[in-house]
Amino acid sequence: MPASGDAEKKTKPKSGKKLNFPVIIFLVGILLTAALWDFSNEQKVPLVEERVGQTASQLSTHLSRFLAERFIILKQLGHLWRMDSPVTKSDFSTYVGNMMSITFGFEAVFFLDSSGKIQWEKTDPEISHVDLKLLERECAGEVFTSARAEAGKAFHTAVTRPFGKNREHKFFAFIVPVGKTAVPEGYVVGFFSIKRLFDFYFERTGIQDFNYLIADHRGVFYSNLVYVKEATAPRPFKTVRPISVENMIWSLNMWPKETFLVSHAYFKLSGFLILFMGFLFSVSAALLAWSIVSRNKFLEYEVARRTRQLEIRNKELGEKNEEIEGFVYSISHDLKAPIVSIEGFVSMLNSEYKGQSNEETQRFIERIGANANQMHGLIKDLLEFSRIGRLDEAREDVDSSLIVKDLIEREYATQLKAKNIKVEAEGDFPVLYGSQNRIHQIFSNLIGNAIKYIGVPDRPLIKVGCMDKASPLDYPAAVADAEEKAKKLGKMYVFYVKDNGIGIPEEYKEKIFMLFQRVPGGEETEGTGMGLSIVRKIIETYGGEIWAESELGKGSSFYFTFPRPQAV
Repeated sequence: MPASGDAEKKTKPKSGKKLNFPVIIFLVGILLTAALWDFSNEQKVPLVEERVGQTASQLSTHLSRFLAERFIILKQLGHLWRMDSPVTKSDFSTYVGNMMSITFGFEAVFFLDSSGKIQWEKTDPEISHVDLKLLERECAGEVFTSARAEAGKAFHTAVTRPFGKNREHKFFAFIVPVGKTAVPEGYVVGFFSIKRLFDFYFERTGIQDFNYLIADHRGVFYSNLVYVKEATAPRPFKTVRPISVENMIWSLNMWPKETFLVSHAYFKLSGFLILFMGFLFSVSAALLAWSIVSRNKFLEYEVARRTRQLEIRNKELGEKNEEIEGFVYSISHDLKAPIVSIEGFVSMLNSEYKGQSNEETQRFIERIGANANQMHGLIKDLLEFSRIGRLDEAREDVDSSLIVKDLIEREYATQLKAKNIKVEAEGDFPVLYGSQNRIHQIFSNLIGNAIKYIGVPDRPLIKVGCMDKASPLDYPAAVADAEEKAKKLGKMYVFYVKDNGIGIPEEYKEKIFMLFQRVPGGEETEGTGMGLSIVRKIIETYGGEIWAESELGKGSSFYFTFPRPQAV
């Protein structure tokens, strides 16, 4: 019996050791997994910081431009006082009304005399809650009077620091001294509601994954947070960028929300460990070690793959955004403001000289109107250029022969007859797969250019054709390389538009495809100088190429490739 009891005592410790070994392996696996996951998160921190920094930099630049657009409109209003005719209340009201109808953000615009007394005022008719009494009181307050004094002393525009009772009713003002001399005759003042203006801007930009606040040296005056702490409070991945506002520098503070971190693979450790523990309970000790190594390699591969995708996407988005930003900013800043000024001036001139204008005055007014029409055409072409490749357009089967026939027999028939130009269509024009409007634009611009620059040859001739069935020997030397490219890219159609007009100098063969570039001698030709730029962008959007062959005085030949339907 004792021997039997001793045997039982010896077997129990062995059984206990077998039970503890899986537990030890399980705990070690948990610690290794936690360490690997933490290391992976540390590797992603620089990526998140870089992304937040890029977003903050772009936003601060855009916001500075957004504010500058409104200030430039007010500066244009200030130019009225430099004219020979005195500015009346009606002139002021008309200009400000036009200004508010096309530019969002103005609460009210005042005109103050040189002593700071309010003479005229106008509010946005779409806003019913403008507190004019509050704004009038602020015109006599310390913040406003000190800013007005500085502006008048240096005869320079100035921005006041934010003022008001609370976050919902905070304003700032932009002050423009006006007059023909260095001594101000008065001041044009634009008032902006901080909440209304910035709510509109951030809603339009669609910034949803970030918290942000805007502050000056006195504290925070705008934020998307319900409860705002001081601007210097520490926050994860916080980035600060300056916002240039005339004589003021504001600071933009941004940091990502948890939704942004989760979307960029910042998963919580607890959820991952629960899944991994279930996995650990279902495999043996040998598979556990193998799974840790494999998981580590998988995480490294995923980080590298997402890093490459992020770099490629950032580069593509950066290039596209720079292009779009340049055009949108040019349209809103450089083109809209002059058109508003021109329309305001024409309205005042018609009002002042109505019934008593002489021929010279009328000629000036007509020239102003012509300039306005030219600017409208430029805006239209710029918007058209910015939309190509950026907006999805329906594609369909398009018979290119019908487009060419319509252009020759209907759209350009009058111009061809007036210049006695003969047009020859060569080859079989195929059915293309794309946007009817874009394909029409390609042929219309190329044929229209040939008509414009035909000059005065003895027998003006334009040839339009497709080299679908031509052999490589039929192509000019400069085109053979393009045909070879077409073969490598897939089956491509090769179209051409040839003329015997004035030709293109060698150094302009590439420049003519750039924005606002014209052939020398064509400055007086009607148009905006964007036709070939639009054509090139459309063709490249479809994966094709365009190039020109020309000799000065001997005509020009434009070639372009377009993919066959099965190659799109």
